[in-house]
Amino acid sequence: MHYEPAVPNIEKISSHTSSSCTLMLQSLIPIAAMLGFTKNMVVEGGTDVSKSPPLESFTTCLIPLMAKMGVEVRLEKVKKGYYPKGGGSITYNVSCKKLVPIEMVKFEAPTNIIITYYAKKNNLPETHVELKKGIKKMMR
Repeated sequence: MHYEPAVPNIEKISSHTSSSCTLMLQSLIPIAAMLGFTKNMVVEGGTDVSKSPPLESFTTCLIPLMAKMGVEVRLEKVKKGYYPKGGGSITYNVSCKKLVPIEMVKFEAPTNIIITYYAKKNNLPETHVELKKGIKKMMR
């Protein structure tokens, strides 16, 4: 198979809705890495929307995991966007000199857990109390 151009000229992908930027990135990053597409690219949509990984999870879990595989992802600029309007954007850059396989077979008990949650209003004490109860129960 032969593709023309060898490296597509894609600079911006916009959903024009609150579609998940992180799900778009999960699809685009491996392609960009394998094609050697290294210039800044932009995805537009929602950065933290339901039924998809929030940006915080993406930056603290997936990007470090991809780095272990040889795929460097740099988020250059982030503008948050939420349901229903979206309006968010992520400018990112990908590089991959060599893809490296990893093994994830050793499981250890976590030594540290960081929980981040977002709320539209500051007056949600009952939600906060329930969240703390759930965390304490989970840690037993």
